[in-house]
Parts: sequence; C-alpha cells; structure tokens
Amino acid sequence: MRSLICRLIQATLIISLFVSCSDDAEEVSPENRFIRVYNDADFSATFYALDVKQTADNGYLILGQTRISESDFGVAYLLKTDSEGNVIWEYKADDTTINPAPSLMEIGGKYYFICGVNGILMEINETEGTALPSKVIPGITYPLHASTTPDGGIIILSYNQENNSTVISKLNSGLAVSWQSEYVIQEENSDEPIFDHLINTEKRLPFFTGSLEEGGYYFNGLSNFTISLIFVDPSGNQIGLMNGYQMDGAVSSIAHIQGSQFAVSRFTFGTNYILPTVEININEISNSEELDGNISSELAYNADVRIIKKTVNEKNVIIYAANTKSNQVVLYAYDEETGELLGSHHLGFSEGFEVASLIDTEDEGLAVLCTTNMAGRFNRISLFKISKGDVSSLCGE
Repeated sequence: MRSLICRLIQATLIISLFVSCSDDAEEVSPENRFIRVYNDADFSATFYALDVKQTADNGYLILGQTRISESDFGVAYLLKTDSEGNVIWEYKADDTTINPAPSLMEIGGKYYFICGVNGILMEINETEGTALPSKVIPGITYPLHASTTPDGGIIILSYNQENNSTVISKLNSGLAVSWQSEYVIQEENSDEPIFDHLINTEKRLPFFTGSLEEGGYYFNGLSNFTISLIFVDPSGNQIGLMNGYQMDGAVSSIAHIQGSQFAVSRFTFGTNYILPTVEININEISNSEELDGNISSELAYNADVRIIKKTVNEKNVIIYAANTKSNQVVLYAYDEETGELLGSHHLGFSEGFEVASLIDTEDEGLAVLCTTNMAGRFNRISLFKISKGDVSSLCGE
C-alpha cells in the first residue's frame, strides 16, 4: 500500500479560519473542528473527492477517484479516518472498479457505492479496508449518481450509450430492480460532455438524484437536448419536468423542504442564482429560467453547489456550500421559513478548493469534503470539520 501523508494544518491557522464565526463559550477539541488535506508521496497521482459519510465510531468514510494507467476512467479510492480526521486506512481499487458514481450509501449498517461500465454495486468492508462487488445491476451502464430512498432502496441515474438515453432505476430494499425508465437525449454528440464529466477532463455536470418527502423521486439528467430536472411518482412514471438550456443553463442543486417548497440553486451561462425557498409545481412542465432568485456574483462559473436542511437551536435552516471565483468554498445559511440570509463563511486558503459533499455530523456540526489543488499542480482530497458553535454563528445565533 502506498504511503499516505495526512497533512495537518497548524492549529493557529485553523483558529484564524474560524475565529470570525466562533462561539466563545464553545470548547474547541480536535474532533469538533479541523482541516485535513490528504497528501500523497506520488506527485504524479491525482485524486478527486466524491462523497463522505460519518461512521458509527464518529470517524469518516470518504469516497474518491484516482487515476490509473490502465484506463481513461478513474478508479474508486476510499479513505477511512478517525473522529479527528486522521487516516486509519486507504484503499485504491483496480481497473475492475472504474467510474465510481459520487455517492456513498448506508443500507442496513453497511456502506455501498455504484461503479463500473455495467453498474457494479460495491460493498465496503470497514474492518478490512476493502471494497468487493456485491452484485451487477441489470440495465445500468455508466452510472452518474445514486442515493438511498426512504424504503431502504436505491435510486440510480445512468447513461445508456447504445440508446443515447438517460436511465433512472429503482432498487428495492432487497437491492433488486423494481423499475427502470428511459429518457431519450436526442443529441448526436451527447456522449462527449458525459464522458468529459466521467473522466474529469472538463467541467463536471450537475447530475443528482433524490427522494420527495411525500413519495416519489427526482433526478437531474440529460433529456431532449438539455439538462432537465425530472419528477417521477413512486412507480417511476414522469409527473413533471423542469427544462434547462442545453448544457449552459440548469438546476445545479436542490433540496425538498415540504409540499411544493424547495431550496434550489441554478446557473445560466456562468451566472449563479440562489433560491433558498421557492415554489415548484412538480406536476407541470416548466423551465429553470423561470425561477427567480438572488444572483451570487462571487460564485465560480456554473458553480458546483451542495444543499442540506438542518435544525440549529430549534430553527430550521438551509445551508449551501458552493465554489467561489477566489477558489474557496463559501457557506450560506438561510432561514427555511422566510428565506432570509442569516450568515456566510468562507473555507480555504491559498490552494484552490472545490466542494464535493456537505453533511451533518453527530455533534450538530458540519463536514465539507473538497477536492484541493495543492501548489497549483496536485489534486488532493480535503476535509473540513465545522463545530456546532461555528454553525450556530453562521446561522446568526
């Protein structure tokens, strides 16, 4: 196994990064606030962050992607850390485990991810620090995203190159296929941006999946020449559609609040809009350009954005994490009920940071997973742990 160095940013730097949003009464410990950049002795190696989950021991399981010479696609890369972000083990897959979709999924106390050209469901063994095939899922090629569903199943977005189509698949709690629906892309060169996305040669596209609070699902995928947000009922039948504009305008992230209320971000030709509370009729055809919102001029061109719902001191809030033009990651906190901006905070320093995942933590803080560009040359994985007090300050408490 290659040697891996976990570079610890000095405590004085950590304090300087968070002092503007720190709760004076909070006791700082190595577990509730840290920054880790996971360096590698091989300067030719490249790593991209995909997703993170907090594990039962309060450590973190990180899914990433790294390059190998045997394939144009990256292979799965896993890191397991302790509660302070220190590495316990790392695992680099071989060329049978290419193209990991950016989602770690916990089902029945076990962690899974989807990868491969033909939709392989991988099961992670935390004890041994490995990942082994659990099953090949029929009807799935080139998985783009996946997420767990409230019934203990999985919803999977994939690309069928032969049919030039987007496929959405639902697995039940036994991980068998319940249904699959196909959407024709109708674009001759659609595989070019998709494969650029998969092999990280160009801008990654905002593919995602999710579940509606009252039943049914949604996904962002290619359909009819454009990136579209599509809503389906529990049986996979389309009930609504929000069109973007080809690859240049689309919803970039979404969280379902309740009923017809959503938190959304979108972009159009490089301009980013933040909509912390917006009404969307999931039973009609609409266009993302119709969503009014606040322009965020500091965000990067067609920025990567992640959104979570969270309760902070009995207040329901929406938290956004997004890439900025200054190569940092910015956090915005909004009141869920009013849409009022409660606060913002920037993460990062001289090296560039791009957000990959934003999660709640057991201590009521946050964890932000990023891809970091060290010295302008080396892509590495980084993890920010934000304390409960920092989150309270971010939310104006």
